[in-house]
Amino acid sequence: MTVINTNIIGTYNGSIVAMRHFLAQKSGKLINLLGRGDKGSIALQNAYSSSKVWVRNFTKTLANEYRNSGVDIFGFNPGLVRTEMLSNVHAVVGYEEQMNPLRFVAMLWGNDADVPAEKALWLASPATDGKNGTMVTVLTKRMMLSRLIALPFRKLLHRSTELLPLNVTSVKSAISGD
Repeated sequence: MTVINTNIIGTYNGSIVAMRHFLAQKSGKLINLLGRGDKGSIALQNAYSSSKVWVRNFTKTLANEYRNSGVDIFGFNPGLVRTEMLSNVHAVVGYEEQMNPLRFVAMLWGNDADVPAEKALWLASPATDGKNGTMVTVLTKRMMLSRLIALPFRKLLHRSTELLPLNVTSVKSAISGD
């Protein structure tokens, strides 16, 4: 329920409060956070990815409904951000080992918080005035490919290829109770 309360109920309530304020002043920028799975289902992330699909569709619908209001509404996917939250994950009992690739993925495609923060500042800036309904993703296919190609060179130049430390907490399945 935490995922639903945070990602769906929180986004809905926050958007309503912000929109009331923005509509009263006939301007503003609402930026809702998307995440992994916002474009479709992700195995072993049922609740999370489903909630992010909801956020994406809610944001797109809100942008469409208020397209001529003076308020710009955006979806923003910060990508993989190397934070304590990323290092501390929950896995259903029996699936803990499937979390190990996250260590490599986070090293390769993860960003420090300043990277998505800069993109969010750009999204809130005058540069995006009138671009209502735009969905922005930090971790693009181009970025993923360039970092994959650069990996051998990082190793040759002795640049950091340290894997993300991962703390996996086992949880019972909501469906089977195991």
